[in-house]
Amino acid sequence: MNDSKLKNKGFAFLNEGKKTAKKNIIVLGVARGGTSLVAGALDSLGVFMGDQSVAPVYEDVLLSSAFEGSNKNEVKKIIEDYDNRFNVWGWKRPAAVEYLEDVSREITNPHYIVIFKDIFSVANRNNISMKSDVISAMSQAYASFGKLIEFVGDQSAPVMLVSADKVLHDKEDFVSALIDFCQLNVDAAKKAKAIDFITPNPKAYLENTRITKVVGCVDNLSRHRVSGWVYGVHHSNEVEVEVFCDGKFIASSVASNYRKDLKDLSIHTTGMCGFDISLENLVLPTAGAELTVLAKDDVDILRNGRASL
Repeated sequence: MNDSKLKNKGFAFLNEGKKTAKKNIIVLGVARGGTSLVAGALDSLGVFMGDQSVAPVYEDVLLSSAFEGSNKNEVKKIIEDYDNRFNVWGWKRPAAVEYLEDVSREITNPHYIVIFKDIFSVANRNNISMKSDVISAMSQAYASFGKLIEFVGDQSAPVMLVSADKVLHDKEDFVSALIDFCQLNVDAAKKAKAIDFITPNPKAYLENTRITKVVGCVDNLSRHRVSGWVYGVHHSNEVEVEVFCDGKFIASSVASNYRKDLKDLSIHTTGMCGFDISLENLVLPTAGAELTVLAKDDVDILRNGRASL
């Protein structure tokens, strides 16, 4: 018996007989459900993923904004431009689950890759990266997967179904299947690059997609005072700064002071991101202790935010 035929490799195909020479590879899924994995692998294989697609998310903001702004003329213009420049190009946008019919109507030669992932894994990643409620996130992922399944079931266009969990355990088979589905002519170097790209919990992706990501710097750090500036990369809310002594919380403040220098240097649009925390009234060790400064809920110490007493 050929056991390989019984192996669940984590992908399946629908409507393969409908493939066309010119292809628009549309990557669908839910947010934090593996779409960046597929889009990044396609990029590694040499597939154009859009004029404004960049690592580690590989999401073309240009086409996404046109769709989500209901700018049909711009959508048609971008798609026509991409079609004229490339025989095969791709686009990835998890939010497209909310306007799948528009995508189906406007995309010229759709070939869909739909990736599925355990809904708790999706929800837990959203909880870690976006501070969302796990149960609500699970319900949202469940509803979104339902929309995707219904959409795929009505499709006559070629579809590749992918298990995000299986892909990580069988990278070579997945990349080979991706090449076959897209009918790509790639050399061994590009194939190897795509295989190497597929990594569990890629650091760059996790770093760039967490809602707690901040930019800032500690200007002064002593036993008497902590001052500096910090702001959120993915939100405009004021950031709370926390100070620790040997890992124990000792003080905090919201970074909302006006910093004219930061505004003048175009580091921050309003300059309202400074902080100044007095430690004068605290009893600290005389020597040898370590002070650290972090944005609340963040995992990284702020730049210059570590000093010994």
